[in-house]
Amino acid sequence: MDLGTTLAYWAEPSDTPALKPFNLTWLPGNLNREEVVYQYSQSRKMDLPDMLFYYVFGSFKIAVIVQQIYARYKKGYTSDERFAGLIYVVRACAENAQKAIRFKRICNFK
Repeated sequence: MDLGTTLAYWAEPSDTPALKPFNLTWLPGNLNREEVVYQYSQSRKMDLPDMLFYYVFGSFKIAVIVQQIYARYKKGYTSDERFAGLIYVVRACAENAQKAIRFKRICNFK
């Protein structure tokens, strides 16, 4: 589950700009999500079946957390303007999960 959530946070160059301010994983020279899974699998000497499920679940988990923060902002419980655009992160998480399901992979959605 933790690896799936990490992969959901792991932005790639083809991902929407809404996901990129939170990390540097999308910059040239970084692994893509599938390469991360491969490296993790090799270092742990274990198979990692069904990472698609865990990636989609991680995307859902992040979307729920971000939606909660965005809702607090919209209701006026916090006034930090950085939270105003979080709805785009929620949408991006949902879009990535949908693409992963449609293409049956966790990266290179085309």
